[in-house]
Amino acid sequence: EDWARGRGDFDAALDAAIKLRERYPYQHMGDERLGILYGMAGDAEKAMAHAARAIRIAPYCHISHASAAHAHFAAGDIEQARIHIERYEALESTAHPEKWDESTALLHALRGESQLLERCLAHRAKRVEAFRYEEFDARLREVAQRRYGSSL
Repeated sequence: EDWARGRGDFDAALDAAIKLRERYPYQHMGDERLGILYGMAGDAEKAMAHAARAIRIAPYCHISHASAAHAHFAAGDIEQARIHIERYEALESTAHPEKWDESTALLHALRGESQLLERCLAHRAKRVEAFRYEEFDARLREVAQRRYGSSL
């Protein structure tokens, strides 16, 4: 799934996440990835269902909280998205300033860190040819600008 997403193939990433969930139905990994992917695609209903299941199974896992953050972001619940993305960061043992994944981009957006968000998006653009990112990126930028503007 990460390989497919890293190459920019949304459909392959989604297919891999579905297969992961089918293969390991009592584990959280498939639901986590489905929550993130559906959230990025703007399908809040599917994202919320998968993220809620991931959180129920593995509330200790940082990716479960990233999944919930993406789902809430897709649903327009910015406060819940912020709570879960902060929990993601707190639980992420490899968190560092040079991490440039979708969840880190969401973290920067929700904090109003426009410059770090743009660095994250630029880094991703260098390694990904085509993915359904345009709408997701636009929403990230809008939220980052609103949060930054309100903190002045």
